[in-house]
Order: sequence, then C-alpha cells, then structure tokens
Amino acid sequence: IFNLITMIAKINNSPCTITPNFRAIKVASATNKLKKEVTKIDIYELTQDDYATLQKLKEKLDFKKIAPFVPKEGQKRWKDVLDYCIDQTINDSNNKTFIGVSRNKLCGILTYFKDGSTYTADGICSIPNGEKKTNLLGKTLLYHLFKIAHEDNAHSIKLEAVVDGPYDAISKYKELGFKRIEDIITTGNQKK
Repeated sequence: IFNLITMIAKINNSPCTITPNFRAIKVASATNKLKKEVTKIDIYELTQDDYATLQKLKEKLDFKKIAPFVPKEGQKRWKDVLDYCIDQTINDSNNKTFIGVSRNKLCGILTYFKDGSTYTADGICSIPNGEKKTNLLGKTLLYHLFKIAHEDNAHSIKLEAVVDGPYDAISKYKELGFKRIEDIITTGNQKK
C-alpha cells in the first residue's frame, strides 16, 4: 500500500549503450552544480528492448548495500517505489520512461504518460550508489519532462508523490511549483 498525494504544476505555455545490457536512446544531458560539486547526468529514453534488463535490475538491487545510510524501513519503502516505477514501465504500454545516468551508472528513473493536454509523472525514483543519491537527479528528470510538456503545449503536469518514503518529497515538489490537489491510497497498481 502506498500513501500518495496527487500534485499538479501549471506550465507556461542518438541510440547508444549505457551498459552492455541497456539499449536506450540518449535524449538530453545536464550539468548540475550543488555546493561546488558538479554532477553530469545523461538522460535516456528506454525502449522495449530494455524491459528485461529492468526486470533483472528489480530482482538484483539490494538497498541494504546501495543505501546503507537509510534506516531499514526507509530502504524497503525506497525499493517499493523503484519496483513500482519498473512495473509501470514494463506493464503499462502508455508509459514512457527516462533513466538518469551519472558516471556511467544508472542513478534514477522517471515513468510518465500523456492524457489529453496533461502529462502525469507516474513514478520517479533515484537509485543511490552506496554512499548517497545523485545530486539533483529528480529535479533533472522532472525538468526534462517539463521541457517536453512545454514543447507539446501541455496545460499541466501531475504527479503522485509517496508521502511515507525515506525523504520529504512533498516539500521538494512544492519548490518546483506543484500544489496538492487530492489524497489517494493505492494497493499495488490499483487505486482505492
């Protein structure tokens, strides 16, 4: 069960290989600076050829190893969110998915779909590297989605934010211009 809220923000109107297993298309690059630390993030759009690799990743990732800085319950919730993003990518043909890569390592995922003139960020999750999360990964992926929606003259972007995860995602989304519009509870992929 995920405890989520739906948030909304208004909008003013080369194939390559990441690892031997991913076959995604590079769609953007970003260089971010936070407290003198520069982080380069490449954004790739996944193809159906990547779904088997995503499934293997879901089965293989051990959050005790990649997120030892987070308490055990937070690790479980983080893994649940990542699993949800992967499941939505694989099981919902309407979804498109971006992954973030930094220092040649997968560091995050964002899955989304378009419904009319609204884009919905269906799931977003960073993938830590054992020491910490990649700086500004979530904002970078969301910014890319904002760019796409803006170019498509979309009216809004919605997202469902996990409220009981290891980090305060709600405050971060509010900083980006999202506002709370409803509370929902889901069980797996079904909303209640």
